Amino acid sequence: MTLEGGAHAALGGVQIRALHGAGGQFTADGLRRALRRPDRRQARQALISVEQTTNLGGGTIWEESELDAVVDIARAAGLATHMDGARLLNACVVTGLSPRQMVAGWDSVWIDFSKGLCAPLGAALAGSRRFVDQVWRWKLRLGGSLRHAGICAAACHYALDHNVGRLADDHANSWTLADGLSAIPGIVVQALQSNLVFFNASGAGLSNERMETAVRQHGVMISIMGGRLRACTYLDVSAAMVQGNIGDLRRGLSQSGRWRIEAARVFRAWPDRWSSSSAHGAGADHRGVGSLDQRQRAAIAHIGARQHYFVGAGISDLDQRCADRIRQRRLPGGAEHDR
Repeated sequence: MTLEGGAHAALGGVQIRALHGAGGQFTADGLRRALRRPDRRQARQALISVEQTTNLGGGTIWEESELDAVVDIARAAGLATHMDGARLLNACVVTGLSPRQMVAGWDSVWIDFSKGLCAPLGAALAGSRRFVDQVWRWKLRLGGSLRHAGICAAACHYALDHNVGRLADDHANSWTLADGLSAIPGIVVQALQSNLVFFNASGAGLSNERMETAVRQHGVMISIMGGRLRACTYLDVSAAMVQGNIGDLRRGLSQSGRWRIEAARVFRAWPDRWSSSSAHGAGADHRGVGSLDQRQRAAIAHIGARQHYFVGAGISDLDQRCADRIRQRRLPGGAEHDR
């Protein structure tokens, strides 16, 4: 609706109505409900479009029967159909359908050569001769004339000849990555079907923005889309790299806030927080935290060892000001802090 700089409205003069559904796929019934009788006071409905595979939907794959149902409804309503096949061949590899079978009945189809197929650039739009003639005119009007397109086309031909069958490797790597992420406490991974892995790190005490920044320091590039973190497996990501990436994600989570967030959870159970510029080791006397549970005690010991915070009473080298504050505090259960 708002991506691509709003080009559909600015350049095409069209409006888009989004149809919602699980995994970014609307249902046949949902489509029927969205159709309306022609009305001079409302924009004319002219086109139905689907994306194969879905992007923000999580890389899900439209099944052949669902695509056929959309085409049937569109034809009955006198509407044209378009398939955004950005990752069309990923869907074909997973389902075993040929591209011809997958797009049967659709009026126009787009395919990217630069995504899963990993050509440096390039895409193609297919349709009837009359439709393609109109596309060429609009392409020229919008500055789409590329004088040296032959070298680009050569790379696209190579991708079609060599990089289709190996898409199955990308899918296997995405499953490995999803399994590894699911094993990290607090990470929630969306069910996947192809080479896109969407997940959320908030359950591990870290925002998606901080997680993205943290793993970037380990050379792992992920993005944020639709309020989730997004990872994509492709030609340049090997199985060994995926295993390493899982470790990088673990380290990024640990080093960039997990224990500090854990400390915040502990301190929220107390009347106040304390910090100091000096540090104390894990062997500190923590007798003053008797009402905290075992998990919180472990966090306190770990944070103390990592020198992030002062996290307890009875520590001999606390400065006097901090010690005085501790003596005045009581734990939630009423137990006084030990000096």
